[in-house]
Amino acid sequence: MLAWAPFLENPPVSVMRRVNRVCALPNRHILTSPRNLPGHEITVPVAGVHRRVSVEAKGATGWTRMNLFAFEQTKSVYWADFIFYGAMIALLAGVLAVVVPDPQWALVLFLATMGLVAWSAIEYAVHRFVLHGMQPFRRWHAAHHARPAALICSPTTVTASIIGTGLFLPVWAIAGLECACASTIGLLCGYLAYAFTHHAIHHWHAQSGWLRRRKRWHVLHHHESQRCCYGVTSGFWDAVCGTRRVRARLPKSAASRPH
Repeated sequence: MLAWAPFLENPPVSVMRRVNRVCALPNRHILTSPRNLPGHEITVPVAGVHRRVSVEAKGATGWTRMNLFAFEQTKSVYWADFIFYGAMIALLAGVLAVVVPDPQWALVLFLATMGLVAWSAIEYAVHRFVLHGMQPFRRWHAAHHARPAALICSPTTVTASIIGTGLFLPVWAIAGLECACASTIGLLCGYLAYAFTHHAIHHWHAQSGWLRRRKRWHVLHHHESQRCCYGVTSGFWDAVCGTRRVRARLPKSAASRPH
């Protein structure tokens, strides 16, 4: 539930600095905090006067609802997404092994690899150009930047519909079931890798060097004006597209603790 102060929706920077100091926020762009849920009040110094601001949940056009689907998930629904896509990968692999007569395994491996590479590009493009560039997706994604530890993600019904109608069914119609299963397996493996990495970044203490590097990378994205480091599982497309930030300074602890 992204909180907002109605009369401060577009406040001056100086006021936002005071507000975010009160809210203990590292992000200066959004007025919210995990502890400032709807119904609470905060004290904000405005023009030398301390005002009591009621933190309310925004309504109809919704920060926390994506059309008729919940944007912020319960734990069970959140983890069901991981289970569902893991099961889908197993199911598609079973179809290849049992249903498809004499599958061409070299072709299957190639298409699965292409699906994995395609996900890497999709991850970057959607994050940069849709979630940070288009309304209302940008507004919905702001909820995650405001409360990174909340279980906020796209509903499984939405992502499954997009993958099914955008990849599996068209490829099946054009190239057959074998190609559809193989390419979709690759894409889903990339999606699951992204989902697990993103969860670990925000909820786990980093132990491995790789996860510490990914966590530091994502922290830069959250705290460097949100104009860099759009890749989550890889920084390859940031390097290609010129959105890599390599000289920003962060506390050493920022790369290990959950965010």
